[in-house]
Amino acid sequence: IPKGTTYTHGQVVLDRIFWVKGTSGSCSTGGTAGTTSAWGVGTTGTAALQKIWASNGTGMSTSMNSSSNKDETETGDSTDGELDNGDQYMKFRWALASPYTYDGFRVPKMTISFDLSAALTFNGTCGGTAGPASGHGIYMSAPVLTNTIE
Repeated sequence: IPKGTTYTHGQVVLDRIFWVKGTSGSCSTGGTAGTTSAWGVGTTGTAALQKIWASNGTGMSTSMNSSSNKDETETGDSTDGELDNGDQYMKFRWALASPYTYDGFRVPKMTISFDLSAALTFNGTCGGTAGPASGHGIYMSAPVLTNTIE
């Protein structure tokens, strides 16, 4: 970290695959896995771990986009607010609670947490043909990110 540089935003790179477990009414995770272009299919009964992708789409928050790069490289990244087919990763950006300037002595400790409790989204009826075209299925919405710098 260069001494004297002030940072106002953070960015993390996440894989677009999430292994999740949850229920909504009588629908549970544990059915057919999702893909970048199809939501996961729910099932009834006890919830089990299910592979759900952050699906392709446009018009999402401009603080995220998809990428084939798992680092800060931007070459080939999708437009802000888009998750594109073929991209394995997604990047999230956020404003820090207050600017941070490295003093050149004490390396900061940054803690980042991802709250997925409201990000697992059940849509339409349980089972059947996976959306998004059908409007049915399970998909991931954006997580809530929080961070602190000490």
